[in-house]
Amino acid sequence: MKATSSHNSFGFTIVELLVVIVIIAILAAITIVSFTGISQKAVASSLQSDLTNAQTQLKLFQVDNSNYPDTINCAIADSSTNKCLKTSTGNSFSFYKVNNSASPQTFSLLATNNTTYYQINSASSPTQATPVVASGGTVSTDGPYTVQTFY
Repeated sequence: MKATSSHNSFGFTIVELLVVIVIIAILAAITIVSFTGISQKAVASSLQSDLTNAQTQLKLFQVDNSNYPDTINCAIADSSTNKCLKTSTGNSFSFYKVNNSASPQTFSLLATNNTTYYQINSASSPTQATPVVASGGTVSTDGPYTVQTFY
């Protein structure tokens, strides 16, 4: 009598499973890198938009009041010396300086989102700024900035 053993097993080998896992890991890494780049571009666009809107509001304020506001504090009501400038979620205006005694009158404004900085003044478009780091390792929020010098 002939002994036959019929052992048919279905499934994947370890090598096949490892190949699939490696392919999935590569695709995940590509996706994460792409997402990071897209989110950084979104932050930059948001900061630029906030600064362009703020510049428009400040110029309109200057036309109405013959000078730029001394403050941009939203905790107090708008007046002849204050204009509330709102930002998108995650953004903030961390530096504002005005010179109403110059001719023409000028202002500088810095917007931040974590470690991304953009600035604008009364005569420019939004540009990326790099704050100077103080000796203690903290970022100075009142200038100077390496892209444009604030007065």
